[in-house]
Amino acid sequence: MVSLEYRQKLVDAAASELERQLGEDGVDQSGTRLQIEGSFKMTRVLEAVVRVAFHANTGLQEAIGRDLTRILGECGATLDPRFIELHAIDVLSTIEGWMLAELDPLP
Repeated sequence: MVSLEYRQKLVDAAASELERQLGEDGVDQSGTRLQIEGSFKMTRVLEAVVRVAFHANTGLQEAIGRDLTRILGECGATLDPRFIELHAIDVLSTIEGWMLAELDPLP
């Protein structure tokens, strides 16, 4: 389940990028609802959301860590939980980097 706090962080990232592009008068935000006037580059909004979605997201790190632990356990491997956590962070960094690289060449 997505927490309301996380959902708000994503909307705030989008609103911030929209305000950067349109000016403060072009965006009216109330919680997770945005009223937008004008045109904008959606790829830049997506980029702002991706940065917030994956950066230092402990919930995702824990979920990936649990899955890695389960998968490695099925193979008979036992590893230090900190080692698993670091690899979970690496996985998220890789996903974030790949997504941002894919968005970068777009206008």
